[in-house]
Amino acid sequence: MRLRLLIFGLIAVLLVGCSKPTVDASSDETMQASIVNVWESLPIEKRDLFDDAIELLVYKPIDFKSADEVAKFEQQRKDSVHGKTGEQIIAAAAQILEQQRQQQEPEYREIKELEAKRQLVVRSRDQLRKFKVLRSLYYKERIEFKFLGIQPVIEVTARNETSHTVSKVYFKGVIENPEQDVTWFQDRFTCSIPSGLKPGEEISWRLAPNSSSGWGIFNAPPDVIFTAIVERLDGADGKILYSNTVFGKREEQRLSELKKKYKIN
Repeated sequence: MRLRLLIFGLIAVLLVGCSKPTVDASSDETMQASIVNVWESLPIEKRDLFDDAIELLVYKPIDFKSADEVAKFEQQRKDSVHGKTGEQIIAAAAQILEQQRQQQEPEYREIKELEAKRQLVVRSRDQLRKFKVLRSLYYKERIEFKFLGIQPVIEVTARNETSHTVSKVYFKGVIENPEQDVTWFQDRFTCSIPSGLKPGEEISWRLAPNSSSGWGIFNAPPDVIFTAIVERLDGADGKILYSNTVFGKREEQRLSELKKKYKIN
């Protein structure tokens, strides 16, 4: 019986001796001392990882507005390492970093997308002018068989002087009196070209907007001018070639917020 107890005692001593040291965060003093002890017990190649993990979990500076928030967070920091070995602390930090990466990845991707849209707008300025509007008219005509008797009409003739085939054109139509510097009405409309408009070709459209739309309800005063402004061109594959509408004030503000958040110049 004594021999059996002696054997169990030796096994217990060996197990204690082989157990890895852990961080004791019951007080600031024990935490500091045990962190050093854990660091010394780690293989040399893991010590830098442990330093980074402790920096993230315990010492990373955070700004708070109240003393209660500070005390609560300090306790959470201690709890995150208390009773853990060096390897466990390294693993916990790695998990947090992975969570942060997953959260940040969509926003980093959004930054790239917004930057691409801004660059597209910059490239589009000169190119959109190359799709030249040669003639633009807005008027209303009387139609006897129509219920309201009045049909708004938009006529546009344009020439493609870009180097690409265009399948769809997005216009902003503006009715204004330049002499009085007054814009009476404006709205957007699109014109499709199923066969595509090749470089150097011209095309004319005659559109009949819905009589109950703004184009139909609006009553143009005399001496106004209708201008069709090209805002976007789609290529033969249906994708955007050039556009000045994909990046505006809202996108600029969002990009600025994200860059500030991630300290990107």
